Amino acid sequence: MLTYPRFNRKLLYNPEFEHDSCGVGFVANISGQRSFEIVRQALGGVMNLTHRGAIDADTKTGDGAGILTQIPHRFFQRESRKLGCRLERPEDLAVGMVFLPRQNPEEQNFCRQILEEICRRRGLGIIGWRPVPTDPSVLGYKAASTRPEFQQFLVLRPTDASDAQFERALYLARKEAGEYRTDT
Repeated sequence: MLTYPRFNRKLLYNPEFEHDSCGVGFVANISGQRSFEIVRQALGGVMNLTHRGAIDADTKTGDGAGILTQIPHRFFQRESRKLGCRLERPEDLAVGMVFLPRQNPEEQNFCRQILEEICRRRGLGIIGWRPVPTDPSVLGYKAASTRPEFQQFLVLRPTDASDAQFERALYLARKEAGEYRTDT
């Protein structure tokens, strides 16, 4: 346990040792126009951060650095149709990026059932699950041995929910899922 003198109490975390976020970048079109060029520039920024030493001895396993984008609505409208749901408006969709246990299909199904039940209790509609295409051949052996199964969980806004109500329901569902325990 660390003692943090300024507060004279024991903590597991000491902010003096905090050194992350040394390579944060921001790329945007100031007029709000979406384009793949912005994504390309953001990926270039991530590639230029290798100096941080955030790569393992196998020279392939990294620290998980990546980019955050807006939801590509046209893409997910097509994916929703494949799952049998025609969206009236793009903003009626929410997408959860879910990391499932890769080696155990029973555990994967259990996790999906929990998430679906939590969303139903919050009044959210379930569109379905989309496996995320990946290329494991580019992974280092350490990353490959622990990689999860990546899936996207597509959720539908309740018909009578305002933007604020939808956001609140999504937030509470995510929070509840993050706090879910099987040992109770």
